[in-house]
Amino acid sequence: MFRKDNAKEFFWQFFKIDKKESFREDYIDQTIDRERKPIKVSKWDNINFLKAFDWYPSHYSAYERKFLMKVDICVFFFLCASFYTKYLDNTNVGSAYVSGLKDDLNLKGNELNYFNTCYTVGYAVFQIPISLLITKPQFSRHLLLVCELAWGMMTLANAYVRSAKEMYVVRFFVGVFEACSFPATYVILSSFLTDEELFKRAGVYGAFATAGSASSGALQTRARENLNGVYGLKGWQWQFIIDAIMTFGIFLYGFLLFPGIPPACKKFGFFSEDDMIFARNRLKNKVAIPDKFTLKTLKETLGTWQIYFGTLLWTLHHQCWYSNGALLYMKSRPEYFTTSMVTNWNSYMYCVGIPAAIFISPLTRYYGKFFTVNFVFAIAYYCAIVLIVWDVSQSMILSAFFMSMLYSSGLAQ
Repeated sequence: MFRKDNAKEFFWQFFKIDKKESFREDYIDQTIDRERKPIKVSKWDNINFLKAFDWYPSHYSAYERKFLMKVDICVFFFLCASFYTKYLDNTNVGSAYVSGLKDDLNLKGNELNYFNTCYTVGYAVFQIPISLLITKPQFSRHLLLVCELAWGMMTLANAYVRSAKEMYVVRFFVGVFEACSFPATYVILSSFLTDEELFKRAGVYGAFATAGSASSGALQTRARENLNGVYGLKGWQWQFIIDAIMTFGIFLYGFLLFPGIPPACKKFGFFSEDDMIFARNRLKNKVAIPDKFTLKTLKETLGTWQIYFGTLLWTLHHQCWYSNGALLYMKSRPEYFTTSMVTNWNSYMYCVGIPAAIFISPLTRYYGKFFTVNFVFAIAYYCAIVLIVWDVSQSMILSAFFMSMLYSSGLAQ
């Protein structure tokens, strides 16, 4: 019989924070073979690019392969699903704008850009402090889940705004609670996975974001055609409601299965105590253990060239691509594109980015950065030149919008 004490223990596991002093260093079950086998070298290794997608290498022990499957189910998939909804929402704003939001809120001028600016300000200001808190073992699970839940509530609030000013406030807080999503993901994954394992999965993680953007247009079209007027709500409102419902489901999934980072967890969900000991041991001396943030830490961080060069590249990457550009262009050509065509075509464009996200990241690791990255840059230059010149055929402009997805999605990770 399920006793009261058992029920209390069951529910408490979802909220408790394990103390580091309670962690074991030796395995409970000493009989399990956790050692890897020697790697078999083949003459075809240099041309077998499929190895870049081998998530569970045969030279790993059966225990380690099973452990990685648990990581993929409980950690990686949760973070991917969360990332999917973030980009679904980002694209939803543009899709809603061309599907009734502009008229219903009587929007004028550059207010769509201001929505994006408010979101970006919240994201940029809170990204570093929230991400630093995520690295603390005691916050790694609960803070991420709180942000996920709060983000879902803000996404739901998008559906009920009545003016541009209300949308400014909502978009700001959407950015605040989304701020830790992307950086925290790599902090968490790098505490479970080696560099090679992370590279193999990075493309799939990025593909979830692109899929979120791709599905926004199709979702908006279906919402406008099938849900417009239901319970007195417009189709664009239902789009945000559906996104929020999905987010609440993802929050529940993470609440039940996501353990946080290994230094924060004794055991949780599918992960036994031995699993967490193994997680900490396999990356020992390879991953920096989060420590107290001091003035010395700040000086060391700001004293490295990588932070400035990486920030510059990331900024230029985003400056070269405007997510709502194709939407607004097609919206301005009603003689060629109906509202449904605008949202659907925008989805088709994002679909181009899905295989780019999946393949480019692991191939960069396998074939090297120089060739792969510069090949994608050549495509980006073509798109930029066409869109700067602008006085070209409509088919050429559309091709530039389509091909820009190879750059934006392929190099995002």
